Amino acid sequence: MIQAKPLVRFFLAALAVILTFVVFAQKIVFVNADLGRHLENGKLFFQNFRPLSTNQYSYTEPDFRVINHHWGSGVLLYLIYKLMGFKGLSVFYCLVTSITVFLFYRIAEKRSHTYLAFLFFLICLPLAAARVEIRPELFSMLLLGIYVYLFDRYKAGRLAFGKLLIVIPLLQLLWVNLHLFFSMGLLLIAIYWIQDMILKKTSAKNFGLLMGLALVACLVNPAGLDGALVPLTIFHNYAYRIAENQSVVFMQHRFGDAVYLHFEFVTLIVLFIAFYLGYKRRPDLKKYCSELLCLLVFCILAFRAIRGIPVAAYFILAFCPVLLFDGIKLLQPVTQRKMRLAALICSAFLFLASAASPDTYLSFQKQNSGFGLYPRMENSSRFFKSLQLEGPVFNNYDIGGYLILALFPRERVFVDNRPEAYSTD
Repeated sequence: MIQAKPLVRFFLAALAVILTFVVFAQKIVFVNADLGRHLENGKLFFQNFRPLSTNQYSYTEPDFRVINHHWGSGVLLYLIYKLMGFKGLSVFYCLVTSITVFLFYRIAEKRSHTYLAFLFFLICLPLAAARVEIRPELFSMLLLGIYVYLFDRYKAGRLAFGKLLIVIPLLQLLWVNLHLFFSMGLLLIAIYWIQDMILKKTSAKNFGLLMGLALVACLVNPAGLDGALVPLTIFHNYAYRIAENQSVVFMQHRFGDAVYLHFEFVTLIVLFIAFYLGYKRRPDLKKYCSELLCLLVFCILAFRAIRGIPVAAYFILAFCPVLLFDGIKLLQPVTQRKMRLAALICSAFLFLASAASPDTYLSFQKQNSGFGLYPRMENSSRFFKSLQLEGPVFNNYDIGGYLILALFPRERVFVDNRPEAYSTD
């Protein structure tokens, strides 16, 4: 199948980056966000040069032991906040997210047709933007993109395995100090290890060494072994039911948000492509083991917890065009041209429909588009301080992060947005 011209490829890639930047440029609704606590974590780190290990923000359980698994993200976000304020944080968030999307889009664009890649970009962008908030997940998404990009280059024979042995453990060491999703890095190593054994590209010892180095890197965190095991232990003391950890079916039944129907529809497309490829390319199916495993694992995770929907969207963007493209290549040239034209028409239709939709999860422009804080976000904390009110403050779960940045250490909170940081009682 003939690829699009270089100028068209450049234009669509640039358009994908610009649209991502625009969609994620949304003002910070600060009162119910985690961001305040992350900024305070960074501030206290520079005061004491060690991350918090107890729940100092709370007057209810100040000595409760906490594994601060995202302390590094707080440090980075606080530095940007001190240099450029909330607007700088917004711009940084949009830039990093645009780079992340480009990494996944680049895989699709290089291994499939440009129009197919752009079509799936438009399909997946609203799902990737289902959680538009400045969180430590920002860094996990970027590192997922880097990992997949590196492993994809290795699989294609464009990157020596020796370079993976150097780069991946260093990235894993960084990741374990940035966010809980560092376990996804280990999962990707395992998936590509399986692919490597099936294709017999290198010895099992090489990937075993890579996994070993990555596991050792996970131990290099302030909490040591406990920090490395936190993905397995964090739910042992989790007495508050959080929306982001609920299943797609539960949330759809409870709230009926269109984004869940969108995700279910896209998952059906994934299943269709997988079965179509299995029918058309059954003898060569082992070549697509890593792509199919990534889609299977991350779509299941997303169905079990809606916070995984953006993660699944990135993998669908990267790999569905590749799988579909390899099936289309077996068709007649006339059919190939028709399908290429269909992808272009569908992309244009989705683009126009999204641009015209007024302030929905599909639209590129929303009511709160822009940078920095949403208007009047700091008024309540200013009111509290101007009247010199005193606690103890009896606050709900969602507003804890906001109060931590606004009032700590003068006032401490009853609870904040971390169920694992408070006992069940």
